[in-house]
Amino acid sequence: MKKSEMFEIISKKSKIDLAIIDKVFIEFKNLLIDALKKGEVIELRGFGKFYVKDMPSVRRVNPITRRFYMTKPQKATKFKAYKNFKHCVN
Repeated sequence: MKKSEMFEIISKKSKIDLAIIDKVFIEFKNLLIDALKKGEVIELRGFGKFYVKDMPSVRRVNPITRRFYMTKPQKATKFKAYKNFKHCVN
């Protein structure tokens, strides 16, 4: 499902204008990004939580040259679905 399809379904079910839904989504996304940049954890009850995890440098091999190299340490965005959300999907 694409974002536009999802917004249309939400608009029909809630009878809210598409422009308002789009603005709310943009603000939610910006709030999520800002909080994750600060290292905060965002928990949505009954859904899941978003958090940032520090990933260490890892030794990798180039498959063509067979040479080893080290990746840079980086931060990764993670999402963990809560149990009741997982059970709804399965």
